[in-house]
Amino acid sequence: MFTKLLEYLKDHQIKYTPSDKYFKIEFEAERMPDKIDDGEEDGKHEEPLQAVESVLGKIEIQKVNETMICVDFSRKAGSSWLFYEKFNFIQKDLAELSDAKYEPTF
Repeated sequence: MFTKLLEYLKDHQIKYTPSDKYFKIEFEAERMPDKIDDGEEDGKHEEPLQAVESVLGKIEIQKVNETMICVDFSRKAGSSWLFYEKFNFIQKDLAELSDAKYEPTF
């Protein structure tokens, strides 16, 4: 599972840092906001610079028992919406690996 998560992050150009001692990965994702159409023709008005939306998160794999593991996703800082989107993409892409269940902890 750990190597599949690393491959997924690498394939989707998400910056990540794996832990040397534990099954933990810190990741950082960014997204530029969409261009706003203000009804003016291009070139007449220069758009102000917009902030980049970013999130810093952590993925931790924990052993539950001999046949089960827990993959914990947590947001450390940044956009909660971007974190939610990244979590959903990872969950959907890796769902075929096992009989995973999603259990929110809030």
